[in-house]
Parts: sequence; C-alpha cells; structure tokens
Amino acid sequence: MFWYGVLGFVAMFLHGLNTVKKVNDRMGSLKMVGGGLVGLSLLEFIPNTERELIPGGAIGFGILAGIFALLLLYTNVVAGDPGSWKRAAKQEKGPVKEQVVDSGIYSICRHPGVWWMTGLCLCLYMSGGMPWMNTIVYIALYFAVTWYNDSEIYPETIPGYENYKKRVNFLLPSFQKKAAKTTKGKKK
Repeated sequence: MFWYGVLGFVAMFLHGLNTVKKVNDRMGSLKMVGGGLVGLSLLEFIPNTERELIPGGAIGFGILAGIFALLLLYTNVVAGDPGSWKRAAKQEKGPVKEQVVDSGIYSICRHPGVWWMTGLCLCLYMSGGMPWMNTIVYIALYFAVTWYNDSEIYPETIPGYENYKKRVNFLLPSFQKKAAKTTKGKKK
C-alpha cells in the first residue's frame, strides 16, 4: 500500500499542475483522490507491538499518530479553504478558485500540514508500524508537493497569495502580527 501513497502524492501534484495549465477540467478531483490514497496507504502502518522501537511505545506513539492525523485532516479540510474540496469534487467547468485563508493556524505559518504529516510519519515509525525509508519518502513527498504548490501554483491561482507570503512564514511558526491582515483576500 506504500505505492498507493506515492500515487496519491503524484495525484496531488498533478491536480496543482492542472490548476495552472488547465490540461483537463476533469482532473479537479485528483486533490481528493490523492488525499484519499495517502490516507488509505497510512492505514498499512498501524502501530505494531512486535516491531515497536521503545518497549510499550506502540500504544503511546500510536495515540500521538492519531492526534497528528486529526490535526492534518482539520488543517487541510476544515481550517483551510473548506469550500475548495467541495469545488474540486464538482470541478467540471474550469479551474477551482481558491481563497487566501490567513486566520487561525494559517496566520502562524502557511503550511502547518507539513508539521502534522511529519509528526504522523515519525510517530508511525516509532510505534513500529512504518519502515524508516517509507517515513522519509512520505515526508519528502508531502514537503515537495507543498513547496511546489506554494511557489508555483498558489501565487498564480489564489488572489492575494503573494501578499500572504510576505506576511506569514512558509513553515516556521511566527506569532508576530505583520502588516495589514487580510481574510480571504479582502482587507479588514
């Protein structure tokens, strides 16, 4: 199932690429398909008490992995632009128009999901469920897709994203208020 995850990351990359290049209007659902494939593939790495790295760690790290998985879902589906998932699923005519979300967790760093995915994979590794190489590959692919979207896709497709990039760090959390705050592309 590891390869389902890799295929999922490829699908998410192709969704972003299609958003700008507009190759095929029906590729909008690749964002959801990719996320689903990655999620499905992670089920293979459920904590394993026979392979745990620290005695008794499978349960503790398994619980932490569950918390990171919930944070990842919350950040990408609820706290982000939740309408983009609905619009992506229905995309038959033209590209999805996403909006800058710069409130809540997204006012602290632009891509908190990278932290949650890293924590999830590391906890699955520590619990004995995920092999080290898979852990590195998943973290690297998640980061690569996120970096590509942040540098190439979002500035072209989300109004006000360049201004958002100037105010909020890519990964390093910052709790300092910077310049004029906007919400969903509009000034307050």
